[in-house]
Amino acid sequence: MNIFKINIHIEKFIIQGKVEAVIIDSSILKKYNIICFDLDGTILDDRKEISDFTINILKELYEAGCEIIIATGRSIEKARDLLRKVDFPYMIAANNGALVKSSDSQEAKLFIPLERDIAMKIVEIGDRINLYPYLHVYDRNGNCSLIVNSIKDKKEYLGSVNDISEILYYEEANSYLFDAILSVVFLDSFENVDKICSEVNSLKLNVTNHTILASKEGLMMSEFLNVEVNKGNGINKILEITGNSWDKVVSFGDDNNDESMIRQAKLGISMCNGSSFLKRHADLITERDNNCDGVAYELIKLFGGRL
Repeated sequence: MNIFKINIHIEKFIIQGKVEAVIIDSSILKKYNIICFDLDGTILDDRKEISDFTINILKELYEAGCEIIIATGRSIEKARDLLRKVDFPYMIAANNGALVKSSDSQEAKLFIPLERDIAMKIVEIGDRINLYPYLHVYDRNGNCSLIVNSIKDKKEYLGSVNDISEILYYEEANSYLFDAILSVVFLDSFENVDKICSEVNSLKLNVTNHTILASKEGLMMSEFLNVEVNKGNGINKILEITGNSWDKVVSFGDDNNDESMIRQAKLGISMCNGSSFLKRHADLITERDNNCDGVAYELIKLFGGRL
């Protein structure tokens, strides 16, 4: 068997002894050489951090010939900030696949906004029932990420951006930004989110919608996107650009909006902390959760590694 040894130096990460090296079977690299990850609940722990241990594993796989793809519901700017310790190139499908870029480029490879009329109709419905959404937008100048109703305090949204300057009220936003809406997002109680979803869905608008449990206790998040947008389609665009196919893809995720990339991958893996819905579509479930480097340990096993 053709194998090669990759040394990994980890000074601070210890679980049942120090990881000295990983053995990677090069024949596995011919089978799987594209690794896709969700961020929150998957490669990030509950503190929204990626461990040095996981970064080292990914870097060694990248240097061995694997392509790394991040697929997240977060904005491109926030995702890059959360991955600031990652010092090798990767592709990213942000806003659930509505925007595709490489980590080292400002050029969008794919951009699928909501139609302005549809987006504003959803906003109007929310306003009518006193549920005020925030709009994720793609500003080509990189100055704005969110547009919010002035009834809200901008500080409420700091978890979604890197700086409060990226948040604008409707009256502050340039007109062109309303043609660059990536998603309309509601964050509220289960009852209120269910109400807005019912109201919007009754209009049979040409949108896609998904709802997940938010990180804030007791709240749900529901977002509306262009009907063509999902993580699977975003990754598919990346595969077209790089001349690859789903036959070489391993995907990791934890929630319902990861279903498209889990189902289409050659090997779809749900986190053990993942939703029951996603687990039903996965080929495997990790042994460790996102707080215990579940992705990294699964990759070690998958690529023929040993601790």
